[in-house]
Amino acid sequence: MNLAPTSLVCPKCEEECASITIKFKVHVRVQDETGSVTFVMFDKDVIKIVGSSASDIRERQVKSNDTESFPYELTRLLDKKLAFKVDIYEYNLNLDYHVYTVQKICDDPDILNELVPDNVIPGDIADEVSQEVSDSKAVQLS
Repeated sequence: MNLAPTSLVCPKCEEECASITIKFKVHVRVQDETGSVTFVMFDKDVIKIVGSSASDIRERQVKSNDTESFPYELTRLLDKKLAFKVDIYEYNLNLDYHVYTVQKICDDPDILNELVPDNVIPGDIADEVSQEVSDSKAVQLS
């Protein structure tokens, strides 16, 4: 096969890709009074927060001839108060791997207040977090 050096080839069928779709996979460091953890967010959740698709951001960067700088749209992820539903796999537990995949995200103030009321003392949160997983709160995010 005679392909240009910038060509992409499908590893399954070994054919040149005619088109690609750019999507988000963003690692975010989340923290509160009790500590911090890393979450992986994918396309649909990142689009909800930043208001632009990965393709739109890339297209803007290409048009402005600025493909190397950090996309300013992603700064909208900073200093947000959000609720996350995450997946915790056996892999995380067995290998002590503290990066979790986000399944749902919510910024509804009523749900956020139900999860962590404004009048809670940070030490109280730490005590609650240290309880067994079976004692955790369940809140409907949809």
